[in-house]
Amino acid sequence: MARPPKKALEQLLSLAKEYESKQKQLDGLAARVPPRELRPSLIAMGERATDRFRTAQQVLLNHLYSDETATAPAEHVREAAAAMCRSFDELVLLFHRLLAEGPASE
Repeated sequence: MARPPKKALEQLLSLAKEYESKQKQLDGLAARVPPRELRPSLIAMGERATDRFRTAQQVLLNHLYSDETATAPAEHVREAAAAMCRSFDELVLLFHRLLAEGPASE
């Protein structure tokens, strides 16, 4: 397997740092927001992350199935890939936080 380009590795490192930062922000939010208010906030954040993920997914799929595939990906395609990664990370974080909060209060 070929070694990834330096820019790809830099992007992965940047995404990993963002993930860690978002984890800390989410932990801080969970610590200061009452449980009754936390669940709806997490759900709304998850919906926004899902929307960003789907938008980026559409850009990538449109590019992959266009006649332009013989050329190098345009900047908007690279941005879409990074947005998908970020959105996926956010969804994972939110999912784990929701699990940690336990069942919805009745």
